[in-house]
Amino acid sequence: LLQGPKTRSKVYKALDSGRRAAAQEEVHGAEDFAQQWISHSMRLLKADTQGYPEGVLTKDVAVNVFCMIFEGGGLPEARTAEGGVPETGWHPWVSEALDAAYGAKTSKLKKVSATRATYGAAP
Repeated sequence: LLQGPKTRSKVYKALDSGRRAAAQEEVHGAEDFAQQWISHSMRLLKADTQGYPEGVLTKDVAVNVFCMIFEGGGLPEARTAEGGVPETGWHPWVSEALDAAYGAKTSKLKKVSATRATYGAAP
């Protein structure tokens, strides 16, 4: 999926740091954790690529990478046990979440933010 050692290293570091940052957040459920993980990872990747993450990770590849992680058991069991796994599967959800990270507007992310506000979690 990812070509070249420098590209793999940048993406791995962003995903690893993004996951650690998401674990520090007050989240409820798998979707909320996944949203935080994606958000933190993409913010870090944008910073590392001078605002152009597409140079190392296209949206299509990002969708595939996150789906492989989430479907392969990469989410914390505690968050998955709390629920929030998308009924339609991870692919459409991740694609929509990444639309926001790559600049497209979405309505679902606003719903996730509203859900976080309902549970009193920090945005």
